[in-house]
Amino acid sequence: MAGGLKMSGARIALAAVAGLALGAVATSAQAADLGGNCCADLEERIAELEATTARKGNRKVSLTVSGQVNESLMYYDAGDESNIYQGTNDTARSRFRFVGEARITDGWKAGYLMEFGVRSNRLNAVSQDVANSRTNAIDLRHSAWWIDSKELGRVWIGLTSQATDGVTEATTANMNHFARPSLSKFNGGFFLVTEGGVRTNRTWRDLQPQDGITGDNVPGEGDRRNLVKYETPTFAGFKASAAWGEDDFWDIGLRYSNSDLAGFKIAAAAGYAEYTDDSSNGTVNTNMRGCAALDPGVGVTSTSDTDCSTFGVSASLMHSDTGLFVTGAYGQRTDDLIGERYAAAGVTGIAIDDEADFWSVQAGIERKFIALGKTTLYGEYFESNTGAQIGDQDGDPRSFSELGVAAGVGFATASASSTEVNYWGVGINQNIDAAAMDLYLAYRHHEGSAELFETGNSANRASVGFQDLDIVMGGAKINF
Repeated sequence: MAGGLKMSGARIALAAVAGLALGAVATSAQAADLGGNCCADLEERIAELEATTARKGNRKVSLTVSGQVNESLMYYDAGDESNIYQGTNDTARSRFRFVGEARITDGWKAGYLMEFGVRSNRLNAVSQDVANSRTNAIDLRHSAWWIDSKELGRVWIGLTSQATDGVTEATTANMNHFARPSLSKFNGGFFLVTEGGVRTNRTWRDLQPQDGITGDNVPGEGDRRNLVKYETPTFAGFKASAAWGEDDFWDIGLRYSNSDLAGFKIAAAAGYAEYTDDSSNGTVNTNMRGCAALDPGVGVTSTSDTDCSTFGVSASLMHSDTGLFVTGAYGQRTDDLIGERYAAAGVTGIAIDDEADFWSVQAGIERKFIALGKTTLYGEYFESNTGAQIGDQDGDPRSFSELGVAAGVGFATASASSTEVNYWGVGINQNIDAAAMDLYLAYRHHEGSAELFETGNSANRASVGFQDLDIVMGGAKINF
């Protein structure tokens, strides 16, 4: 209404608190000497309280602050060394986010998302020699705004998820905060040790080359990028999305979710992406997706062309009454320029495999066995196969010479025609509903091998195996 005294809900609440405080100390009110006008006294006290209260910048846009903390203990046995480290579980690292939303008119609203990741010690970057890795202790994950129509869908602009982000991670079980399909989230930094006991300077991450801006993704999985994205409204459980972004990529995704279909819970996702000019993040000679790049000159620059495509899919089914569930995922990346890049580097006489793929399966039971919350018990298997690889720094065939020397294969220069890594694991998660908390314990047993050939003479070939890697990860995630 026009005129009179206007007071927001926050100020009314503060006035009530101030009034109770003044009433409780009525005998000492005069000593406070706040003046003789009661309304002026009250307004002065409200102003003091507001000056020390966290609040949003305006009354039109809502503000929600939330996040999570995910810290773990990790035991490893890499064949030549074992130890226990403490740090942040990068499978779903600690983070805090700011979410805003405002109503424009009936059926229309706008908002924003800003999210930061936090790491105390990056457990997916530690090794036998490095117990503490604080790289990217705080990093920007999302910074984007959106406009949403109830009937037409939502448009995003900014740094946020691609349409394919999460397409290999659909699940009906409470596991993605510590046990989603991934090689490097658990063991990306540990050095490979040959079957003869020689430690190499190559890591398990090198057996499945980096994919995505973060470098931690499986083939077929999307990432967070600077982009424009459109999401449809949800129709009969389905939601589609499409995105285009920086220099250059485009992708599409389709998701489905149903919490009660003939007594089952279902979650599924699929997506396809193409990358055509994605070799550099602005840093000279830094390849961002592991895709081959062709240049008029040598090396990889921001003008290099790539021709990579990815496909990813996952599906999960849980029986509502028993809690029995099964989840499967598959992803593939095809690099149409890698054969040309190997030929330009003088590698001949060997078929160049231009594909990398993975598949995984998880199965178990999730039920409320105790009053605290639901318990998840599971087993899992993961396998990744990668063909020929190019280097992250120069785009030429990736050197595996160190592995050949360590294994004593008899030739000094080596590339990999293919690599394979697999793991199997078991684990448990206990949700504590009253504390918005999950306690988890997971074990994974890793095996890996590489098929090498002499870079200058592809007739010389050798198979190299590595000692197994065992990891136990136990910790907790708590939401706020």
